[in-house]
Amino acid sequence: MDGPNVTLAFERELRKSREELNLPSLLCLGTCVLHTVHRSFQTGAKETNWDLDQYLLKEYKLFKDSPARREDYVKYTGVDIFPSKFCNHRWLENLPVAGKSLTLLSSMREYCRQAELEATAPKKHEGYQYVAK
Repeated sequence: MDGPNVTLAFERELRKSREELNLPSLLCLGTCVLHTVHRSFQTGAKETNWDLDQYLLKEYKLFKDSPARREDYVKYTGVDIFPSKFCNHRWLENLPVAGKSLTLLSSMREYCRQAELEATAPKKHEGYQYVAK
């Protein structure tokens, strides 16, 4: 990985080239843009008030270290794909996690419905309470 001086030199050259071509100027994000972009995604997700981070985290924890719940999930839904681990400080790397969660949404609803009918719902588990609502 290049150091900040290489990044700054590249940025200067890029800005100069864009200016010569009469292109719009770029937004200055500093020398380490990864943190800035991660925080931007995190802030944007929080502003929606969807609690996406909490949902993804609790959805994963619901089945982590619980073979009985995993077995019930497969039995009730016929799906043997489980939520992936969510990392709260690496928002850009969570796209596959969110995508998988979206594809599993109907299965999660079915699991919660069947678990309630069969009286196997882990009602005291924080993750279940969150996912079920």
